[in-house]
Amino acid sequence: MPTPVEYYFDFSFPYGYITSGKIDELAASYGRADLCRPFLLGVDRLDQVEKRLANGGF
Repeated sequence: MPTPVEYYFDFSFPYGYITSGKIDELAASYGRADLCRPFLLGVDRLDQVEKRLANGGF
């Protein structure tokens, strides 16, 4: 079986939902599965800010 198409998208991003449907179709047209990895960009950025503040700021 071919390697699946792996992609990340943010649920809060309005085009993420639309794009996910297009990726499903594209992967299927090449006989590959798709592997969706939900990602919350805002949470990741908050974590980075907290780390910078803990290390003395920006």
